[in-house]
Amino acid sequence: MTDVISPIIPEEILRKNGAQKIPFSARERIFTEGDAPVFYYQIAQGEAQMIHYSTEGRTFVQGIFKAGESFGEPAIFGNFPYPSSGEMLSAGSIWRLKRTAFLELLSSCPALHFKFSEVLSKRLLYKSVMQRESTGDVVHRIAELFKYMAEAQQAERPFLISLTRQEVADRLGLRVETVIRAIKKMEKEGIVSLINKKIWLK
Repeated sequence: MTDVISPIIPEEILRKNGAQKIPFSARERIFTEGDAPVFYYQIAQGEAQMIHYSTEGRTFVQGIFKAGESFGEPAIFGNFPYPSSGEMLSAGSIWRLKRTAFLELLSSCPALHFKFSEVLSKRLLYKSVMQRESTGDVVHRIAELFKYMAEAQQAERPFLISLTRQEVADRLGLRVETVIRAIKKMEKEGIVSLINKKIWLK
């Protein structure tokens, strides 16, 4: 079951400002790389991801977002086309609010505007950490990803990594076989534990 966090914009405020809740099926495209940002998106149920497909056919997951979280806002604030595509990972629904209504809402509510500044700053930190480690040892890169996930949730150890091996590979631009070998090495080195095929950061 997907964890639900406190929505970044309360649903009653979304409704009041004209947002619509749209159902989506698993793997359904929400918007495509290069599209203009017409709407603000916030997940009501399910999970979504921002994903980029390279010309070589490789997949890079820019972020995975859960119920209560929003995504794609940088394109709204910067008024530029989406740099990657958005698609559902699981069946669910998304609140969709017109870009103009979203910007008007932020203008009328400074506290909400500050909240988005905080959220986007944390995402920039994540990208900075991942980019810094992009040329390092694979085990170290994976360990840094897991460490960041635990710290972002202020979680106690051991911490359950809620990613599949394929999702770890997609986030770091690695092959899944490389990730599998690295995680086995991490288990031997005492960095993680593997229990019923689940990864626990020690």
